[in-house]
Parts: sequence; C-alpha cells; structure tokens
Amino acid sequence: MIARCEKPLPDGRHLPERRSNFFKKLELWRHDLDTGKLQLVLKPFPVEQYFFGLNNSIYFWISTGEKGLQLQCFDGKTISNIGNPGAAQISVDQLSTRFTEQPFYSFDDIAYTTRILSAKGAHLEKSDNNRDEVLEIGSRPYLRFTMGNNFEVFFCADFRNSAFLPGDRYLLFNANRCANYNGLLLIDSVTGQYQRLPPNTRAYITLNTVSYPHFEIDRFGTLLPD
Repeated sequence: MIARCEKPLPDGRHLPERRSNFFKKLELWRHDLDTGKLQLVLKPFPVEQYFFGLNNSIYFWISTGEKGLQLQCFDGKTISNIGNPGAAQISVDQLSTRFTEQPFYSFDDIAYTTRILSAKGAHLEKSDNNRDEVLEIGSRPYLRFTMGNNFEVFFCADFRNSAFLPGDRYLLFNANRCANYNGLLLIDSVTGQYQRLPPNTRAYITLNTVSYPHFEIDRFGTLLPD
C-alpha cells in the first residue's frame, strides 16, 4: 500500500492522501488530523493535478485522449464537467453557476521562483560581455556575480530557495555555489546592504490561493500565480 500525504485542506484539520496498490488505481482519502482517522473520498482517482473548492468540492483534470484534458468537479456526490475538453484556460467564474467559487491550492517552489520573484521585480541581468550577472530589484542593481570557470562554466547566483520575506523589503537570495561564498544572503532592498546568513537557513513562504489570490488555471491542469 502506497500513501502520499498532500498539503492541508483550507480548514487546517484534514490532509488529503492518494493511495494505491497499483499506479493506475489511485484513490483519494481524507486524513482527519484531530482523530487520526481516514475516510475514502473518491475512487478511482488517477489524476496528478487537482485543487479544492468551497463545500468540500474537488476539482481535477482527466485525460480525454486527442481532445486533451477535461476539468471535472466532485461535489461529494456526483462528478460534473467544467468547460470544454482542451480549453486553453478556465476562469474562476466557470467553476460554479450557483455561487462564487474560491479555489484553494498550494503553489510549489517552482511557481514562486518563476512567477512571484519576477512579479516583485527581482531578476538577473547578464552584462554585455556575458561574463557577469547582476541581481536587480526593479531597475536598481544590488550584486554582481562572475561566471565560474572550474570544471564547468556557470553563474553561482540562483533563484531557487530565494524568497522575499513578509513586507517585501528583504530578499533572501541563494548564492550557494560561489567560489568565495556558499550560502544565503539577506539583502535589504531599501539600503542595498546585505549580510551572510548561517548555513542551512531557509525561509518557508506560505504561498497559496488565499495568501496570493492572483492566479490562473491553465490548460495543463495547473494553478499558477498570475
């Protein structure tokens, strides 16, 4: 028996779990954090992407073959189709005709790195000679990184594990492959000053559709920060 724990539901008291004896026979279970009991929600549940709505509803995508993915909703009793198969994008207004839906989904680290950091103005600009990278927030430069030339050629600056702290003044920036430093830097975007942080320092940002309500539902069955 394989069990995989997902992120908590909006009520904070339950965890969804997908269980399977075989890969193609996935099931969705609900784990009550207070009682420790498990409750079967839906079987089979052979899907990878899904999110939650009001009234304990679950939205998920299934493959329809040549037509692409079809968004479906399980309201606790029945399953219904949302939109057309292969739709380029689904809007929140399409999720329900009876009330205004409020999707809940926890974004992953990749979504934060590729969407949120750039939306907040953080980016890396290569120099004219392509030998240096400059960390900028908005149009203001903060740090310059030189390309390494040991066994492989690379820039040591990396947005993975980087994050703005609450308030967006301080940027925790990953510089863990630089020749003269291996770790994280805490950068003050107002003064331009920075300091090195102890090893293994991490910031865990709660990024979901509640803390960041600007998102889109794309045709690949993924919710992404907009």
